[in-house]
Amino acid sequence: MYSLPAYAFIAQDFTTQAALYTHHQYIAGFIMTGAFAHGAIFFIRDYNPEQNEDNVLARMLDHKEAIISHLSWASLFLGFHTLGLYVHNDVMLAFGTPEKQILIEPIFAQWIQSAHGKTSYGFDVLLSSTNGPAFNAGRSIWLPGWLNAINENSNSLFLTIGPGDFLVHHAIALGLHTTTLILVKGALDARGSKLMPDKKDFGYSFPCDGPGRGGTCDISAWDAFYLAELIETLAWAHERTPLANLIRWKDKPVALSIVQARLVGLAHFSDPICIIIIDNKRNLSIMAKKSLIYREKKRQKLEQKYHLIRRSLKKEISEIPSLSEKWKIHGKLQSPPRNSAPTRLHRRCFSTGRPRANYRDFGLSGHILREMVQACLLPGATRSSW
Repeated sequence: MYSLPAYAFIAQDFTTQAALYTHHQYIAGFIMTGAFAHGAIFFIRDYNPEQNEDNVLARMLDHKEAIISHLSWASLFLGFHTLGLYVHNDVMLAFGTPEKQILIEPIFAQWIQSAHGKTSYGFDVLLSSTNGPAFNAGRSIWLPGWLNAINENSNSLFLTIGPGDFLVHHAIALGLHTTTLILVKGALDARGSKLMPDKKDFGYSFPCDGPGRGGTCDISAWDAFYLAELIETLAWAHERTPLANLIRWKDKPVALSIVQARLVGLAHFSDPICIIIIDNKRNLSIMAKKSLIYREKKRQKLEQKYHLIRRSLKKEISEIPSLSEKWKIHGKLQSPPRNSAPTRLHRRCFSTGRPRANYRDFGLSGHILREMVQACLLPGATRSSW
């Protein structure tokens, strides 16, 4: 539509481009999903290993690990490199250094355009080579004015393509390869996988093999084609339209309202999350218990440390008369407000460097602490520390 436009206007008609792309992408998704879903159904219900020994189907199943891993590698490679280039270039533009962008020219696509007669790229090939037989024969064979039309800037034929087209191409390739990976894996693992070798005995769609057998939840072939659930949700919503009532339901009640259908879709999306939470509940509780024990031990150690600091400070304070008198009056802490201004020194404890330490940790009152600062008993602390 852009680099090799089928119509003279389409390369610059972005609305038409977006509509056509979306339309055909949806159709491609439906066809891919349906094809792989029925392939999985075939493997479960119709495939007979004895009748298919050493043929294409058997070889494909024998090498499914290699097929899946290669597709996975391709998807990961496309994802990380494409996203990495996008992010890097965006950051360079944002920082005002566009010259640091990584701009990769789509040389293969440019070569194809050059072969059709585009001369601006500098490729000396086929119709863009003035000395080649194709160029010389083309004057009398090809469409009159073809070379002039695609090399003029006054029209939208064969627009120049560059690094932006390269990125978009690979971003779309990422989506297609990842979708294919999910579908291919679902179809090839329909009869069995390492986690569940007897999967074929449970049919095309099953939730799991009971709570006593871990690792069997949401791994049926049906679950791999989750788009079916999204389509189902949309279908329920459309059944509520007046057109559906006129043509199909008439006076019969429909099963779900639009709101209920959306709730069904949301529930289906949240199913895997609920399963993960339930499966990991025991592990989470053990981790939380260990964390509480660790925090209590740490608190006890800090408390012992602060009591030692308090005893040593009391000895130093007793040698200063003004502080000694105030120690008798204000030596016991009266629970000052937590994290208020006079309860921290630069928001850090003077002994541990930990943030947000308050007087409760020292076992001292604000009066005593202020006098200690004035007496230079706390190195680094000043009156401006409050």
